[in-house]
Amino acid sequence: MSLTKSNISDVQFVKIRCNTDSETCYFEAMGTMYAHPLDGDEPVHLFDFLGVDISRCIQDKTTLQWTLVSRKITLYLDPETGEVLKQWYNPWSHETLNVMHRHYDYQEFPIPPQIKADIAPEISAVSLDFNWKIPNLLAENTKFADYSPENIFNLLIPTNLFSN
Repeated sequence: MSLTKSNISDVQFVKIRCNTDSETCYFEAMGTMYAHPLDGDEPVHLFDFLGVDISRCIQDKTTLQWTLVSRKITLYLDPETGEVLKQWYNPWSHETLNVMHRHYDYQEFPIPPQIKADIAPEISAVSLDFNWKIPNLLAENTKFADYSPENIFNLLIPTNLFSN
Protein backbone atom coordinates (compact mmCIF):
# COMPACT_ATOMS: atom_id res chain seq x y z
CA MET A 1 0.00 0.00 0.00
CA SER A 2 1.38 3.40 -0.87
CA LEU A 3 1.09 6.02 1.83
CA THR A 4 1.70 9.71 1.31
CA LYS A 5 2.36 12.10 4.19
CA SER A 6 0.44 15.24 3.36
CA ASN A 7 -1.87 17.92 4.70
CA ILE A 8 -5.54 18.58 4.24
CA SER A 9 -7.14 22.01 4.55
CA ASP A 10 -9.39 23.11 7.38
CA VAL A 11 -12.33 23.14 4.94
CA GLN A 12 -11.63 19.53 3.90
CA PHE A 13 -11.57 18.54 7.57
CA VAL A 14 -14.81 20.43 8.29
CA LYS A 15 -16.56 18.69 5.39
CA ILE A 16 -15.47 15.30 6.74
CA ARG A 17 -16.04 15.90 10.46
CA CYS A 18 -19.10 18.20 10.44
CA ASN A 19 -20.36 20.29 7.56
CA THR A 20 -19.81 23.84 6.33
CA ASP A 21 -23.30 25.13 7.22
CA SER A 22 -22.74 25.02 11.03
CA GLU A 23 -25.59 22.55 11.50
CA THR A 24 -25.42 19.98 14.31
CA CYS A 25 -23.90 16.61 13.39
CA TYR A 26 -24.14 13.29 15.18
CA PHE A 27 -21.22 10.88 15.14
CA GLU A 28 -21.26 7.35 16.53
CA ALA A 29 -18.26 5.12 17.18
CA MET A 30 -18.26 1.49 18.24
CA GLY A 31 -15.32 -0.75 18.83
CA THR A 32 -13.21 -2.99 20.97
CA MET A 33 -10.58 -2.06 23.54
CA TYR A 34 -7.53 -4.30 23.76
CA ALA A 35 -4.57 -4.34 26.11
CA HIS A 36 -1.30 -4.98 24.30
CA PRO A 37 1.16 -6.67 26.66
CA LEU A 38 4.81 -5.67 26.51
CA ASP A 39 6.12 -9.24 26.67
CA GLY A 40 4.89 -10.34 23.25
CA ASP A 41 1.76 -12.15 24.44
CA GLU A 42 -1.39 -11.84 22.40
CA PRO A 43 -3.55 -8.74 22.94
CA VAL A 44 -6.33 -9.19 25.49
CA HIS A 45 -9.91 -8.12 24.70
CA LEU A 46 -10.82 -6.01 27.74
CA PHE A 47 -14.16 -4.50 26.78
CA ASP A 48 -16.16 -2.94 23.98
CA PHE A 49 -17.23 0.69 23.71
CA LEU A 50 -19.97 2.87 22.28
CA GLY A 51 -19.35 6.58 21.80
CA VAL A 52 -21.69 9.35 20.66
CA ASP A 53 -20.54 12.84 19.70
CA ILE A 54 -22.82 15.80 19.03
CA SER A 55 -20.92 18.60 17.32
CA ARG A 56 -20.81 21.58 14.99
CA CYS A 57 -18.07 23.30 13.04
CA ILE A 58 -18.50 27.06 13.16
CA GLN A 59 -16.58 29.59 11.08
CA ASP A 60 -15.78 33.08 12.34
CA LYS A 61 -16.81 35.23 9.37
CA THR A 62 -14.21 37.90 10.22
CA THR A 63 -11.11 35.72 10.65
CA LEU A 64 -12.36 32.71 8.61
CA GLN A 65 -11.08 30.49 11.48
CA TRP A 66 -13.04 27.26 11.96
CA THR A 67 -13.87 25.95 15.44
CA LEU A 68 -15.15 22.51 16.36
CA VAL A 69 -17.57 22.47 19.31
CA SER A 70 -18.83 19.20 20.70
CA ARG A 71 -20.24 17.17 23.54
CA LYS A 72 -19.63 13.45 23.82
CA ILE A 73 -20.06 10.34 25.87
CA THR A 74 -18.27 6.99 25.68
CA LEU A 75 -19.67 3.95 27.47
CA TYR A 76 -17.58 0.83 28.10
CA LEU A 77 -19.46 -2.41 27.54
CA ASP A 78 -19.12 -6.01 28.69
CA PRO A 79 -17.67 -7.94 25.72
CA GLU A 80 -19.93 -10.95 26.42
CA THR A 81 -23.29 -9.33 27.23
CA GLY A 82 -23.02 -5.83 25.75
CA GLU A 83 -24.21 -4.40 29.08
CA VAL A 84 -22.71 -1.17 30.43
CA LEU A 85 -19.77 -2.05 32.68
CA LYS A 86 -19.52 -0.92 36.28
CA GLN A 87 -16.26 -2.81 36.91
CA TRP A 88 -13.62 -4.65 34.89
CA TYR A 89 -10.86 -7.13 35.70
CA ASN A 90 -7.27 -6.10 34.95
CA PRO A 91 -5.46 -9.31 33.90
CA TRP A 92 -1.99 -7.94 34.75
CA SER A 93 -2.59 -6.38 38.16
CA HIS A 94 -5.33 -8.92 39.03
CA GLU A 95 -7.45 -6.05 40.33
CA THR A 96 -11.16 -5.52 39.80
CA LEU A 97 -11.50 -1.82 39.05
CA ASN A 98 -14.35 0.63 38.71
CA VAL A 99 -15.04 1.83 35.18
CA MET A 100 -14.92 5.55 34.48
CA HIS A 101 -17.13 6.17 31.47
CA ARG A 102 -15.96 9.23 29.52
CA HIS A 103 -18.15 12.24 29.02
CA TYR A 104 -17.38 15.81 28.05
CA ASP A 105 -20.03 18.42 28.64
CA TYR A 106 -18.52 20.94 26.23
CA GLN A 107 -15.36 21.10 24.16
CA GLU A 108 -14.19 23.81 21.80
CA PHE A 109 -11.19 23.36 19.51
CA PRO A 110 -9.79 25.74 16.92
CA ILE A 111 -9.20 23.89 13.64
CA PRO A 112 -5.79 24.75 12.17
CA PRO A 113 -5.61 25.88 8.49
CA GLN A 114 -3.53 22.78 7.60
CA ILE A 115 -3.94 19.34 9.21
CA LYS A 116 -1.55 16.40 8.97
CA ALA A 117 -2.86 13.43 7.01
CA ASP A 118 -1.54 10.08 5.86
CA ILE A 119 -3.16 9.54 2.46
CA ALA A 120 -3.56 6.04 0.99
CA PRO A 121 -5.58 5.00 -2.07
CA GLU A 122 -8.59 3.69 -0.10
CA ILE A 123 -8.32 4.76 3.57
CA SER A 124 -6.57 7.80 5.02
CA ALA A 125 -5.75 8.95 8.55
CA VAL A 126 -6.15 12.51 9.78
CA SER A 127 -4.36 13.35 13.03
CA LEU A 128 -5.00 16.33 15.26
CA ASP A 129 -3.29 17.00 18.55
CA PHE A 130 -5.58 19.76 19.76
CA ASN A 131 -7.44 17.84 22.49
CA TRP A 132 -5.25 19.40 25.18
CA LYS A 133 -8.29 20.74 27.06
CA ILE A 134 -9.55 17.26 27.92
CA PRO A 135 -8.64 16.32 31.49
CA ASN A 136 -6.76 13.04 31.82
CA LEU A 137 -7.37 11.60 35.28
CA LEU A 138 -4.70 8.91 34.77
CA ALA A 139 -2.04 11.59 34.39
CA GLU A 140 -2.77 12.77 37.96
CA ASN A 141 -2.10 9.33 39.48
CA THR A 142 1.57 8.36 39.95
CA LYS A 143 0.59 4.69 39.61
CA PHE A 144 0.07 5.37 35.87
CA ALA A 145 3.17 7.52 35.31
CA ASP A 146 4.52 5.10 32.68
CA TYR A 147 1.42 5.48 30.51
CA SER A 148 1.16 8.28 27.99
CA PRO A 149 -1.41 10.94 28.88
CA GLU A 150 -1.54 12.50 25.42
CA ASN A 151 -4.87 13.18 23.83
CA ILE A 152 -4.58 12.85 20.07
CA PHE A 153 -7.55 12.80 17.76
CA ASN A 154 -7.18 10.25 14.96
CA LEU A 155 -9.82 9.87 12.30
CA LEU A 156 -9.74 7.10 9.70
CA ILE A 157 -11.79 7.93 6.64
CA PRO A 158 -12.33 6.80 3.05
CA THR A 159 -9.87 8.76 0.91
CA ASN A 160 -12.54 9.61 -1.66
CA LEU A 161 -14.20 11.94 0.90
CA PHE A 162 -11.37 14.45 0.35
CA SER A 163 -12.64 15.17 -3.13
CA ASN A 164 -16.31 15.68 -2.18
